[in-house]
Amino acid sequence: MTQPQVYAKLVSMYIFEKYGIELRFKEIFSRGKDCILSDDHYDILRKCESFLDILDQRLMCFDGSLTEEKYVKVINSILPKFGKWEDGQFTPHNPNQVLGVLIDHCSLIKATNGRSKKEEMDAISRDSVSYRNTTKIISPIHVSQFNRSAGSDERLKQSMQDPTSNDFKDSGSLKDAV
Repeated sequence: MTQPQVYAKLVSMYIFEKYGIELRFKEIFSRGKDCILSDDHYDILRKCESFLDILDQRLMCFDGSLTEEKYVKVINSILPKFGKWEDGQFTPHNPNQVLGVLIDHCSLIKATNGRSKKEEMDAISRDSVSYRNTTKIISPIHVSQFNRSAGSDERLKQSMQDPTSNDFKDSGSLKDAV
């Protein structure tokens, strides 16, 4: 999902919570049959600009090809906006600030530097945990696909509804980042 699509879905939820109006993200984009945004809904969207500003300030989306090198470079480039590093310690300007870092979708992570895709995913997962623990403001959000057998009838019969590390496609270490 692209960043605009993520924002549209979040705005859709916000509009429902704030105004009690169901506005699907396809309507927001006027996509699809009978999905043209009405003037009234457009006015409501205009009232959500401050919410979109908050998303821009507090949510970073990786929605394309990604490597650990790129991930670390981008995170390190934006962290000075939110605090400072001193003697290996990060001090946030606002300790109550939360910066969501969304990777959508983990299958877009690419193998580099002689590593396999799984090793690259594991490295990004470790980096995410490290950033979360050292900055205290980063909240990693990694979107990944479950193994298709995760919801199988056989597992349900055995009362095994909770996912295991084996259910994550390509990398079992993603669960550690959450």
